[in-house]
Amino acid sequence: MELVFEDWESADAEEQAVLDSGAQSERATYEAITQDPPNPDSEAVAYYHAEGTGAWTDTQEWIGDFKDANATVEGKVSFRSPVVEVHDNGITGSLRYCADESEVKTVERGSGKVLSAAKPGDVVQYTLMLQKGDGDVWQVADVNGKRGSCDE
Repeated sequence: MELVFEDWESADAEEQAVLDSGAQSERATYEAITQDPPNPDSEAVAYYHAEGTGAWTDTQEWIGDFKDANATVEGKVSFRSPVVEVHDNGITGSLRYCADESEVKTVERGSGKVLSAAKPGDVVQYTLMLQKGDGDVWQVADVNGKRGSCDE
């Protein structure tokens, strides 16, 4: 898997920390999916997702689906147009971005059979809610995805 983060930079240090954690949560999730077998209990996934939240449970279930299907993902995802906000309390924030998943396919391990493939223009707008965890690391607490369009 190739993950590309376009324009994920901010001059504000706290906003950059949110951007970095958002990117790392994506990297951790895809790394867990591409392990053989996929690892829903990945330490990296746990580090960037707040334990006990919907984001934590949903991500573990998604990775588990790949494990149950003996499948992995291949291709490229481009993440672009991030909009980050650190809330006034300094411990919560949000991150919205567009993910171009049009070059991704799900493949059966061993046989290499393509189980599903994205179509051109397959994009998802993600909105993440983050909170500061131990060590001031921003962790994803909630994820909402809107497939089919991105409000950029």
